[in-house]
Amino acid sequence: DIVPKVFEGSVTLETQEEVENFGASQYSGITGTLTIRGNSIIDLGLLSSLESIGRSLNVHNCSEVQNLDGLENINIVGTTVWLFGNETLESINGLRGLNAIGLDLLIQDNYKLVSLTGLGGVSRVERNISLSRNFELTSLDGLQSIEVIEGGLGISDCESLLDLKGLINLLSVGNSV
Repeated sequence: DIVPKVFEGSVTLETQEEVENFGASQYSGITGTLTIRGNSIIDLGLLSSLESIGRSLNVHNCSEVQNLDGLENINIVGTTVWLFGNETLESINGLRGLNAIGLDLLIQDNYKLVSLTGLGGVSRVERNISLSRNFELTSLDGLQSIEVIEGGLGISDCESLLDLKGLINLLSVGNSV
């Protein structure tokens, strides 16, 4: 039997080489935060051994990342999923294994993101969902499993968004919409 390797603490990956070196270690989890940021990062495929993140998953300012393939085995993020400022990110289908987000889902300034498919396994967000300045986002498909948002739901500056049908199963928002 293979004993899962867990990285104790947080890790920041800022180059493609750092992504590859960390991925080669085949960690199944991270107890802290995983931050991926950097203009030279193009491929997250070697991170596919990751199954859990104790705190946050932050992917931001990765100007060359077009998708999150490689993160598909992550099923739980303890606090926040924050996707911010990824100029060429088109798809988050790489998050399709995710079924639990402890606090917030923040997707902001991903100008080419067209879809939220990949989040279909998430049924509850303990605090807030914020979608802002995702100019090419045309639908909320991918959020159809969310039934409860304990905090607030904010959607702003998503000018291509056609409707809110992706929230068809939303039963409760705790604070503000």
